[in-house]
Amino acid sequence: MNTLRKAKCTFCERLILGASDAPWDTTIAETDGYTIVPTKGSLVPGWLLVVSKRHLLCSGELLPDEFSGLEQAIDLARQTVERHFGAATIFEHGPSVSGMSLGCGVDHLHFHVAPLNFSLVEAVDSIIPNAIWQELEELSRLGALHGAGINYAVVGEPGAAMAWIQPPLDMRQPLRRAIANRLGIPELFDYATHPHVENVLRTLEHTAIGV
Repeated sequence: MNTLRKAKCTFCERLILGASDAPWDTTIAETDGYTIVPTKGSLVPGWLLVVSKRHLLCSGELLPDEFSGLEQAIDLARQTVERHFGAATIFEHGPSVSGMSLGCGVDHLHFHVAPLNFSLVEAVDSIIPNAIWQELEELSRLGALHGAGINYAVVGEPGAAMAWIQPPLDMRQPLRRAIANRLGIPELFDYATHPHVENVLRTLEHTAIGV
């Protein structure tokens, strides 16, 4: 496995190298290429991240034959979420270059897997009324989007085909923002200022190895 890392990347330094004892950096499960952890800023209990052990900007940077590994890791995280918290929605912010508002503030490939009891697509539509959703036949199609320099936000809801949009360039963390808005706590969307430690600990209580 290629374990390329990048200096000053939060995930590379704190998570992949194990230089953190924060609850959200606790490994719940892993595959050869991915680590599964709770997310800092969990707006709901049971919210997991699938984090690449190799430094890449987003899943769009994967080679075509590498998407199967990502899909396996997402399925593992999804099974874990659904076993303890209910049906899971998967999603990713996919910036075309580093440092964009679109990103979650960490320019390192990570997929979100969260137990939402509402439609994330509809939640996004409530804050981006002109969103144009396009069906995504398979995750590997994200490679073509990224290769064309297209910024994307992709969502996969339970029982529905995956879909993606081009979100506004100036909107930070649009999918997290949409979830917080739907939960009635729009001002608490940003994990950097609102880590929601209580939800992280509830996630660990049910899922973490050795906890």
